[in-house]
Amino acid sequence: MKINKKGLLILIIVIIVVALGVGGYLLVKNSKPVVWDGTYTMTGNLACQGNFPNLTTIPMDTIIIVSGNKIVDEQTGKSFDIDKRGKATQSEEITNQGITTKVTADYKFSKSGNAYKYTANGTATISTTQNETDYSSTCTGILSGVKQ
Repeated sequence: MKINKKGLLILIIVIIVVALGVGGYLLVKNSKPVVWDGTYTMTGNLACQGNFPNLTTIPMDTIIIVSGNKIVDEQTGKSFDIDKRGKATQSEEITNQGITTKVTADYKFSKSGNAYKYTANGTATISTTQNETDYSSTCTGILSGVKQ
């Protein structure tokens, strides 16, 4: 049986494509999704700009709870999904005693060895009106934490 160079090249390409397809299928079939659930520290500061009285920074030394691969805000009862790439966006508005706070945070969860961690770009816009004067400040910063 005589095989020309073009036929041999096509046969090799077909074998490589089949091998890559089988390898990719087995990788996806055997990979397990990451479960981010747990309690994480939160550290960092939000630096503020605006005319809200006595507001220059907001320390963010607290914890966050992740349950069912969702960030859970225990104060509001809201939760925010963490996708399969480890990304989540928290966005909510809270009004308390006439002060409105709009919070947005873009989280990126990752695993390094046995350590689960995250970083987040956070923004809080705080506003109120008192004695016919409007006050507003926007606070931004990078937050981070590790699973306890």
